[in-house]
Amino acid sequence: PRLTSALGYKLDQATLFGVDKPSTWGNDILAGATAAGTNVASGTGVDLADDIAMIGQKLSEKGFAVNGFASQPGLNWQLARLRDANGRPIYVPSLASGAPSTLYGFGLNEVDNGAWDATKAVLLGADWSNFVVGIRQDITYKVFDQGVISDTAGNVVYNLMQQDAQAMRVVMRVGFAVAN
Repeated sequence: PRLTSALGYKLDQATLFGVDKPSTWGNDILAGATAAGTNVASGTGVDLADDIAMIGQKLSEKGFAVNGFASQPGLNWQLARLRDANGRPIYVPSLASGAPSTLYGFGLNEVDNGAWDATKAVLLGADWSNFVVGIRQDITYKVFDQGVISDTAGNVVYNLMQQDAQAMRVVMRVGFAVAN
């Protein structure tokens, strides 16, 4: 289970922010949003709710739709603190266990596996059906107790036999594409 979580973490980093993204993939989601000119800097509007509405407006003006949001961990709580002029909450997260909260009627899912880079984005709104992840090979792994692991310069980093160590090689082949 920890291997699959680690691979999910790397896949989220690559697809959302381009971290260690293969050169054969197109733009990551944030780079695509930036190229399309649909980003809104936090603090542009009167409050966070206005910033999010601006994202939806920009996407609509460019001919894109929003069917959900992905966000940094803790955004639900930040939104829950927003109040109208009379002090009433303007956002109430889902109270049902396991059900995603909604924002402007669309699902809001916090990326809580550690892959979210809060220095790059607070929230991504998109039509998530336009992003395709294809699994080309299921997860395989093999444990070795003999062999040498070297760096790119050819220097020996680990000699498994000499260091009485084991190494695991994990392989998962996936592809990512944006339909639009």
